[in-house]
Amino acid sequence: RGVRADVVVVDDGSRPPVDPQALDEDGRVSVIRHSAPRGMGAARNTGVRAARGRWIAFLDDDDVWAPDKLRLQIAAARGEDSAVAYAGAVAIRGSRVAAEIPAPPSGDLAARLLERNVLPAGSSNVIARRSLLVELGGFDETLPHFADWDMWIRLARSGPATAVPELLVGYRYHSGSRSFRNEGALRSDFELLAERYAPERRAAGVRLDRVDFARFLAWGP
Repeated sequence: RGVRADVVVVDDGSRPPVDPQALDEDGRVSVIRHSAPRGMGAARNTGVRAARGRWIAFLDDDDVWAPDKLRLQIAAARGEDSAVAYAGAVAIRGSRVAAEIPAPPSGDLAARLLERNVLPAGSSNVIARRSLLVELGGFDETLPHFADWDMWIRLARSGPATAVPELLVGYRYHSGSRSFRNEGALRSDFELLAERYAPERRAAGVRLDRVDFARFLAWGP
């Protein structure tokens, strides 16, 4: 609400395929289909390449936005001349709100992201300038689960971000969530990022928060 938006739906090889005619009621929705599943990072990159606007926002198919999310985030980012913005979120289990998660302060975001993924609701929360996402080379398609976290680290190191205090995203926890289907793959991604950013942690004087990762696994369905 309050912004002009084009919607790009990336169908990552689903069965049955997404029906474009069922989605496009006002001519703003385009559907791009991967003939076979290619993973989260590839789906996001396909959407970025197809997007035409200056700002990119992501929404996973099981999450929800507040009506004013995009308007508030874009206005805040423009006001602070930032290329990235994020908000607070609520965790949803079934039909109830299980937790409210405030937006972390933006001042030390780069260092805190080296410790743990502090941005609530993952990609359904963050907006970023398309030009910066392209400049950074997009999401790492070799990471099946933590391509988002890897991207947030790179975005935060590229310039200032803006925190919007309102709770604008609903992140759903459920048994079908892709994030919790394969604990082995989650652990593999975690260890890869642990090694990838070890020099940056040493330079920033922070340590990887393994306890928080254990809590994340326990929070799953």
